[in-house]
Amino acid sequence: MFKSMKLISLIIALCLAPMGARAAVYQKVPGTAVYISVPDSFTLTTDFSGFIDKKTGAAIVVATMPPASDHIKQLFSDESKFKPAMAAQHYDIVSQSDKKSRDGYALKIYQGKQTAANGIFDKWSSMLFAPNASYIITVQAPEKAKFSNNDAMTIFGSVSLASHNDESDQLSALPFTFGAQPPFEFVGSIMNSSAMLTIPAYIKEDAERPDIIVTKGLENTKGAPLDKVVDNYLQSIKGTVDNVEDRKTSTTKFAGHPGLKLQATALMKGDPVDLVIYAAIGNDGRPIFMHATGEKGTLAAYNTEIEKTAESIKLRNDVQK
Repeated sequence: MFKSMKLISLIIALCLAPMGARAAVYQKVPGTAVYISVPDSFTLTTDFSGFIDKKTGAAIVVATMPPASDHIKQLFSDESKFKPAMAAQHYDIVSQSDKKSRDGYALKIYQGKQTAANGIFDKWSSMLFAPNASYIITVQAPEKAKFSNNDAMTIFGSVSLASHNDESDQLSALPFTFGAQPPFEFVGSIMNSSAMLTIPAYIKEDAERPDIIVTKGLENTKGAPLDKVVDNYLQSIKGTVDNVEDRKTSTTKFAGHPGLKLQATALMKGDPVDLVIYAAIGNDGRPIFMHATGEKGTLAAYNTEIEKTAESIKLRNDVQK
């Protein structure tokens, strides 16, 4: 049930990857239709959809979303609403500027600082609204790296799009496979690490709309108790999903591994929701999650589809012991 600014704020907050411009290389971000010229110290990474400078920890991240409604465009463009939404995710906006992308798209760029568990980051964020998809683009670096605003603006100015966003390209870049169960359909990937599924029959802003997100974590949780892994996941989305109550947990097999299933109620930006989370740890020590949300009292109608989706998930390159 991620709708409007809820989803935007969560994705921008999660675009906090472990991360003087020099000669730039123009290349495509796998799993997206976005091309960017990046300084030669940046290299493509398989941990997320984007580039990383391993020496400084700076990163360029591109997250794909379904085509945006006019309402979402207005919310992003309204600084009075966008700034408090980001502040709730510990991202304090200090300035806003406008720039054209390489192929003429108008970009509104927000610049500020985000506080995370591993430090303070300088961060620039924008959204690109194309006819067939929307893209959240962020440039970020540890505060101590002193990444310049001019270099960030140069990166945004280099952005261009291919003529279409190929769904198979997105799916092949994910670290897992899954089978969407009707009426749920795949609607987009996030940072090559998450897949979004929803029911297209519901309009974008329908409060009853159930959503499913499958995501592979970056952190190493090998040997950690699964209930602790789930608690850490809930902590990472705190501010979007809060007040998790009425918890019921059970053991299950998920993504080919011993897993945990949590059923609960929660508040999503103040709205009461039902919440289901599946969790397991792959052989690489990284966790995989599937969570489903829907207006409180409505999610049970989709129990079969949610369970079958969870059963279908398999990790790619999950080397057997």
